[in-house]
Formats: sequence, structure tokens, C-alpha cells
Amino acid sequence: MSLEQHQARLRSELNVADPGASGTIKSSGVVGAVCKITTAAAEARTLAAPYHEGETIRLVLESDGGDCTVTVTNGKFEASYNAGAMTAIASLTLSAVGEGTEFIAVDESGTLYWYVAKSLGGLLAS
Repeated sequence: MSLEQHQARLRSELNVADPGASGTIKSSGVVGAVCKITTAAAEARTLAAPYHEGETIRLVLESDGGDCTVTVTNGKFEASYNAGAMTAIASLTLSAVGEGTEFIAVDESGTLYWYVAKSLGGLLAS
């Protein structure tokens, strides 16, 4: 495989396609995946459960035609800074360009969860 082919393959794994209104975002199973979301009106998406521990995905609102509510399958976040207790996430709402959240897949007793690694804005709801 040439360097150009390798770079093209890596870009395709890192760039996760926005499935559009009511679609399911499926991680590519790599570290550093990004899904740039575009809305035409108020829309919804679902983030599918992770494939394996350690993968990451960043969801970011790239074009704002209306709020995007993302249902996070097996999502968790730390409700109070440094408290250590994890709280389930029902959804993430992105309402302005640039808002987003980065998730990392963590194995918790045999079940994979999306943990919030970094919040770039947006509203998390439990």
C-alpha cells in the first residue's frame, strides 16, 4: 500500500459521515474519529454503542439549521467535577456551530460505555 493510499484510508476512518436526520452515527472504531453534523431544521441522531474499548469519537455541529439532539447509546458522564461517580446520559443537544462532545469507549464489567472525555459545549441530559 502506498503512502497516499494509507493516508486516504486513515482519513476515511477518521471522518465519520453524518447520517442525516433521524440517522445513527456509527463510530469507525478508531481513536480520533470525528462526525461533523449539519442540520436543516431541528433534527435528531443516535450515537450507536462503541465497538471496543479505547476508541474515541467527537461529535460537532458544523452547520446550524436548527438544534440537533443526539441520543447516546450507553453514555455516561461525571456529574460533579472530580466526584468519581458516573451518571447515565440520555442525550446531547447541540445548538450552535462549534458545539460538541468527545467520547471515549470504556469497558465497565464487560459492557462498553461512551464516557464524556471533553465537552465543547452543548447540553447533556440524564
